[in-house]
Amino acid sequence: MSGALGLGIDAGGTTTRWALAQEGGIVVAEGAAAGMTGVQLLSDHGRAALGEALAGLGAEVLRHGHPVAVCAGFTGLDQRADDLAAMIASVLGVQASAV
Repeated sequence: MSGALGLGIDAGGTTTRWALAQEGGIVVAEGAAAGMTGVQLLSDHGRAALGEALAGLGAEVLRHGHPVAVCAGFTGLDQRADDLAAMIASVLGVQASAV
């Protein structure tokens, strides 16, 4: 998979940082997005806000390249990880199993 990109997401309540990297760890793009937490999955309003924030992050990432895999850490996520993986996969056009 030469040239394959992976996306790392470090989500917190204040700011979410991301980095898009090639195999071997060479960062090709990085940035920051709105704060996000796993707790947002527990309410309809929170899910909507999380969806909007992920859409913004996804649009920015996809301007730089298309990841084939995502590793994400979210503050406050202790359940519903599958729901979050599906949301991330949807905005990035990857399989949920790759998140």
